[in-house]
Amino acid sequence: MKMNNLAAELRPFEEAARRMQGWQFEYTPDVLDGDVPWNYDDLAATLAHASNRVVDIGTGGGEAFLKALTDSRCDAFATEEWGPNAPVAAERLKHRAPVTRCSSSHLPFSDDAFDLVLARHEAIDPKEIARVLNRNGKFLSQQVIRDFMFELGDYFPETVIFPDFFTGYQDGFRQLGLQVTQAREFRYQIQFRELGHLVYQLIVAPWTVPGFTIDTHLEGLEVLNEERKNGKPLIFTGGYYLLEVSN
Repeated sequence: MKMNNLAAELRPFEEAARRMQGWQFEYTPDVLDGDVPWNYDDLAATLAHASNRVVDIGTGGGEAFLKALTDSRCDAFATEEWGPNAPVAAERLKHRAPVTRCSSSHLPFSDDAFDLVLARHEAIDPKEIARVLNRNGKFLSQQVIRDFMFELGDYFPETVIFPDFFTGYQDGFRQLGLQVTQAREFRYQIQFRELGHLVYQLIVAPWTVPGFTIDTHLEGLEVLNEERKNGKPLIFTGGYYLLEVSN
C-alpha cells in the first residue's frame, strides 16, 4: 500500500511531463555551484548576427533559436527529428525559419550551404557538419556531460553513461581539417526540491534512464523517497560542455 501511495503521489508529475511540448520545463532543479561560465544564447546570437545563412539542428521547440535570431537578418533554417517537437518548432518559427523533420546525421542541405550551424543538446556527426559549412563557416554546440546524473545508477541500473563525445567530436573535427576554437566543460551539483520533480526530469529526458516510468521503477523511487525522508537531499551531478569550431 505504501508503494501504491507513492505512485499516486508522483503520478501528476509523470502526466505533466508527458504533456510537455518544446523545451519549456515546468520543474527544474536548483543549481548549487554557480552559473555556467558561458552563455550559449548570447554566443549563438552574436554568431547569427554576423552570418548570412544559419541552421539550427535539433531545434527542439525552437525557443533558443528564435532568441538567437532576434537581431539577425540572416536566412534561417531549422531541423527537428522528434515527432512531438517538430510541429511545435514549425509553429514557433513559422515567420522566421522553415523547420525540416530529419536526423542530424543526414541533413537535407547542399554542401557549403551555411555560414553557421548551431546544435544545442543535439547529437551530431562532425562529417555532416563539415559538409554543410561553407569555407569560413562556424559551428557552435552546447551539450550535456556524458555522465549526467550518474548517481542515479545506484537506484536505476539502466542509467546511461554516454561515450566521451566531448573528446570524440573534437578529434572528429580536427581530422576533417577544422579548428576547434573553444572546448570548455563545466560540472556542478543540481538539487531537486521534490521527488516528483526528479520524476518529471526523467520523463522529459528519457535518455537518462531509458524506459523510465513510475510503475517500472517504483522500487528505486521508494528507496530515494526513504532516503529523502531521512534527510538525504536529492543532489546529483550536472554539467555542460561547449564546442566552437571554425572551418
